[in-house]
Amino acid sequence: MDANSQELWDKQPSRTEQQTWLPKLFRFALATLPYGFYINLLVILIVAFIARRQLKQTYGSCIDPLTRGSLIAVTIGMIISAIAAIDKGEAALQLANFLPFFWLFTILPFIVRSPLTQYKLARDWVLASLPINAVAIVEYLAKNNRLPSFCYDWGFMQAWQEAPHIGRAMVMFDHPNVLANYAVLTFGLSLGLIFSQAVSQDSGQSISHGVAQEISRNIRKTPRWIWLIIAALNLVGLFCSGSRNGILVAFSQLLLLVLITKLNRTLILLGSLSIAAFGISIFTLGLGTRSLGILQIMDDPRLGVWKIALDLIRERPLLGWGPGSFKLLYPSRLIDPTYQIVFHPHNLWLLLSAEYGIPVMIGLTVTVGFICYRARRAIQISSGRLSTPQPSTLMLTGYGLALWGTIQFSMIDVTFYDARLNVMAWGLLAVLYAQGWLTDALVNTTSS
Repeated sequence: MDANSQELWDKQPSRTEQQTWLPKLFRFALATLPYGFYINLLVILIVAFIARRQLKQTYGSCIDPLTRGSLIAVTIGMIISAIAAIDKGEAALQLANFLPFFWLFTILPFIVRSPLTQYKLARDWVLASLPINAVAIVEYLAKNNRLPSFCYDWGFMQAWQEAPHIGRAMVMFDHPNVLANYAVLTFGLSLGLIFSQAVSQDSGQSISHGVAQEISRNIRKTPRWIWLIIAALNLVGLFCSGSRNGILVAFSQLLLLVLITKLNRTLILLGSLSIAAFGISIFTLGLGTRSLGILQIMDDPRLGVWKIALDLIRERPLLGWGPGSFKLLYPSRLIDPTYQIVFHPHNLWLLLSAEYGIPVMIGLTVTVGFICYRARRAIQISSGRLSTPQPSTLMLTGYGLALWGTIQFSMIDVTFYDARLNVMAWGLLAVLYAQGWLTDALVNTTSS
């Protein structure tokens, strides 16, 4: 790539746009979302409305017509499914898990379009996970009676022991699996920060263009051992959540990093072997108070729940039974007296197909898949056409691993009912979209 193209890549967006207060406020609200919840959601909503006004006046829209049309088509399909639902009131309520977030996604790329904002958002997200994992460790020890006896006189210790999900930490989340999903998300981002720092240190002297140099300087400013410790704490937090699937997802993130990177392969492979050893010990010794083995996998109630979901899909494949209908239909198809109530099929694609219909499931999957494909293409183009690795595209690896972790987790559980994780997942996707769209624009500019 020539010098002009290199500078064009480096200057996006303009310096004045990077210094607006909107990305800073949004970044703070998103990073601290698990702590503030409703207040933070309100701040994010206000920032989105302000950004929408700026967007309409300056750009008109920040997503391309194809993506916008796809989301509109999926929205129409969901509304039709809700109209045909067996419980229309419940269906209308459940639409809130999707439609507001579609609208938010149409604005987020405008807010996070700056590569510097993307780096700082990932950094803040990972740093914010540190107290959560620390509390998860204490809660796990308390629930498993591994603290000194005098500790249990404290009120919050008693509350933890009386809380549901014995032996499993969940901190401020409603379920240990939500904590596990949060942990794999931040673990993926921490891997991206470690990878970006390694590349930036090797190529820092050759990056001489404004924004990229500033990002590289910010990346090198934080010692790598901090990110390594936080990544390790995320794994410990996963263990404390008792999520067997979360550990497997984290293992897949590390393996994926080995496959898509060529730097420090030995170090990453050693990390993979450590995770493998961790996984083997869990299979043999158990995870907290939960055992894990072939027999436990075969007896997992998810298998019966998935069979029920498949039966429901066969009966109404086009429109589904309506949003929120699975928990209403499950009691008549009870698989185990131990599980009197099951709220969802523990698989996002089965839920979409059973409740919204196969066309909606395919439409949403293809839309998200295309955004991920374009982000992956952005990394390939940057590696092949730029003279030096760019921190903005290196960070895409972390965002991609975080979204991969969330997607993989969605294959065995559904956590979008927690609005915090829902916002964070769409935030990940918005960053991938912004960089993918930018790369296409740059390719078109440099080829013309």
